[in-house]
Amino acid sequence: MALGFLAGYSLARFQIPNRFKSSIEGLIVFSYTFPVFIIVIPLLMIYRILGLYNTLLGLAIAHLAYTVPVSTLLIRSYMLNMPKELEDAALVDGATRMQVLIRIVLPLSLPAIATAFVFAFTLSWGDLLFSVILISSPEIYTVPIAIQFFLWEGEIVDPGG
Repeated sequence: MALGFLAGYSLARFQIPNRFKSSIEGLIVFSYTFPVFIIVIPLLMIYRILGLYNTLLGLAIAHLAYTVPVSTLLIRSYMLNMPKELEDAALVDGATRMQVLIRIVLPLSLPAIATAFVFAFTLSWGDLLFSVILISSPEIYTVPIAIQFFLWEGEIVDPGG
C-alpha cells in the first residue's frame, strides 16, 4: 500500500513532462492488464537462479508485481479529485512537503487507501497461479493453497518440481 500510495500521489501531484507521464501511466495500466500466465515459466527460472523459489519473500514480490499497479491507479484517480489548494495552504503556512503528505494528504486519503487495500488483498488472495508454482513446501503454503489442498484431498500438482 505504501508503494501504491506514493506512486499514485506522485503521478497526481508532481509536474512530470506529459510524454513521460502518459508513458508511465500506460506502463502501469499495461502491467495490470498483462496476463501473468505468460511470464510464469520465465519467472520460475529467474526465481530458481536468485534463490527465491519456494520462499514467501519470492511469492510476496510476485504478488506486488500486480497489486501495486491497482493501488497506484486507484489512489492516483482519488488524488486527482482532491483539492490541491489544501496542500498549497499548508505549504504557505510553513509545512514541508513531507509534513503536508503525512498530516494533510494521508488522513484525507484513508478512504482511497482502504479501497485500494481491499482490491489488492482480494486480487492477491484469489491468485493461486503464483502460489502453486512458486511454493512447493507444504510448510509454507498460503491459506488459499491449503484450502485447495484440503478440498481436493492433496491433489495439488507441483509444476515447479
